[in-house]
Amino acid sequence: MQELFQRYQYGIFGGGIGLVLAILLLTIGFLKTLLVIVCVFLGAYIGLYLNTIGFFDRFKKLKILEEQNMENKTNSSVNQQVPGELTFSDKVIQKIIGFALADIDGLLTIDGGFFSNIAEKLVNTNNVTTGIQTEVGKKQVAVDMDIVVEFGKDIRNIYDEVKNVISNEVNSMTHLDVVEVNVNVVDIKSQEEYEEDSETVQDKVSDAASSTGQYISKQTSKTTRKAQNEVQERTEPRVE
Repeated sequence: MQELFQRYQYGIFGGGIGLVLAILLLTIGFLKTLLVIVCVFLGAYIGLYLNTIGFFDRFKKLKILEEQNMENKTNSSVNQQVPGELTFSDKVIQKIIGFALADIDGLLTIDGGFFSNIAEKLVNTNNVTTGIQTEVGKKQVAVDMDIVVEFGKDIRNIYDEVKNVISNEVNSMTHLDVVEVNVNVVDIKSQEEYEEDSETVQDKVSDAASSTGQYISKQTSKTTRKAQNEVQERTEPRVE
């Protein structure tokens, strides 16, 4: 039955129209039937024209806006009922930045950090924040870092990519705006030179016990001097 209908569907459709016309002619007469046909075609034409100029889309948009307003009011009501505040520590922002920068071509390392594009992975994820300084506010973030770049690479492009990656990653995860990214290039090395200078993970572990005290002392002095310099240079916070 279904195959028969599909084969003769247009004929069946035309026959149905003919049947309707015959009933109209027999019941209301020729002139009234003609009037009905004219009104049907006129209504169809008006409907197509209004759809072409986007008349019906306006009502759809209004309905969508009303639904969004209702949803926003509901969310606002819920938020007002549950007070609180979301904050991020410097370490969280620094770690986001450290992971985000690991795949930038030409960026060998953050000075003091432990990732390498040559190895294409983080060597020590616990120290990914080393070498990254941040100032975190309630709405904004400012970033300072020293980097080592690969010889022969476009440093300006690396800097632009660093800014874009930091801004996008921090904003997507925290909704904080990155308002300032200061990058200081402290060294340039070839890949061969960097590989020779880089220590293996085992070397880091074996040397850690003997150098921990000296390292902490140096880092403490360095941090203290840097903090004092920043206090002298900046009298107002950079972020909100």
